[in-house]
Amino acid sequence: MKHKVIAGKNLPAKLPIALSVALWLLMDRYHAPGWLWGVVGTVMAIYWILEIVGICTQEPVDMFDKGPR
Repeated sequence: MKHKVIAGKNLPAKLPIALSVALWLLMDRYHAPGWLWGVVGTVMAIYWILEIVGICTQEPVDMFDKGPR
């Protein structure tokens, strides 16, 4: 089943790169314990997989398509 989303030329899909880097820097700055690195890493891996699957299963729809006249 395809989800209809706004076309990439109108609004490009973005991966959670900034969130991943921000969490990594935050945990590094506050010397997070190893178990927290594992938990956050696992949650981020699942989030990345869900985002990639979402991007692969979406159907782009052009917002400004003039359609039949």
